[in-house]
Amino acid sequence: MTTPLISVCICTFRRKSVCETIESIARQKVGPEIRFEVIVVDNDVEPTARPYVEATAARFDDLDLTYVHAPARNISIARNACVDQARGEWIAFIDDDEIATELWLQHHYDTATQNNLDLAFGPVVSIYPDHAPNWIRTIDLHSIRLGDRRPIMTGHTSNAFFKRLHPAIESLRFSEDRGRSGGEDTQFFYQCFLGGAKIDETKQAVVYEPVAENRLSLDWLVKNKFRSGITYGKVVIYRNGLARNLFKLGAAMVKVAYLMVLTLLTLGSKATSRRHYVRAMFHSGIIAAFFSVKEAEYYGDLSPVAAD
Repeated sequence: MTTPLISVCICTFRRKSVCETIESIARQKVGPEIRFEVIVVDNDVEPTARPYVEATAARFDDLDLTYVHAPARNISIARNACVDQARGEWIAFIDDDEIATELWLQHHYDTATQNNLDLAFGPVVSIYPDHAPNWIRTIDLHSIRLGDRRPIMTGHTSNAFFKRLHPAIESLRFSEDRGRSGGEDTQFFYQCFLGGAKIDETKQAVVYEPVAENRLSLDWLVKNKFRSGITYGKVVIYRNGLARNLFKLGAAMVKVAYLMVLTLLTLGSKATSRRHYVRAMFHSGIIAAFFSVKEAEYYGDLSPVAAD
């Protein structure tokens, strides 16, 4: 019997932190029942990541790593290159600024096979710098956890594990139209859900993500959640005809009004007040989606190559 292969996919764009991500994958502790390969897709115009990706891989004798240059500054093109390159029965996605725990892959595989899952998401736990504001640490909106709400209809490529050849997944690709704004994973995984994929969370399959300096502000959280709300509204909420869509629009408006009242009533607690405010901005994005407001494009900014 052939040992199942997992294709670990990492899309990168001008982040040398991908080296630490690769190292965390190379140090995975997996049983003899599985094996894995690593695919790193560089989305920069020039193959800027090749030298440090290949140098990192060379430090691990048994690491099966493939570097792919997919120049477009469009994250969907990079993700699709990962899927096209993958040889494994399973695909695992992790971001290029995340660190996987040593049993990350084993937990994903065990949970998926034992529970007959087609798709699973793991938690992303944020690591804040010492100087991060206390209120940001308290509300911890940078971390990603799915909670207890079921069914799970969509998720994130920050920590995902799925059957490559499942009938609902095999022919799917990430939308290039969302490759500059984000939300391509929301759409992809929602299509998996609509196709009948069995989805759940693997709570033990944790990855850690250091929070970048430019994300330690209320302004970043507001813009991020507003954009997420637009995507979620377009992809998931408004799909059932005008009458139902108007009802859902009204529900989103009520939620925004309620959360803004809570924001004002809890001004004495910066963390609580700002948590309510950011949630209000997410539902404001859902409202904006009804009116076809376009998501802001942020991926592929031609900034200097990150030093670490």
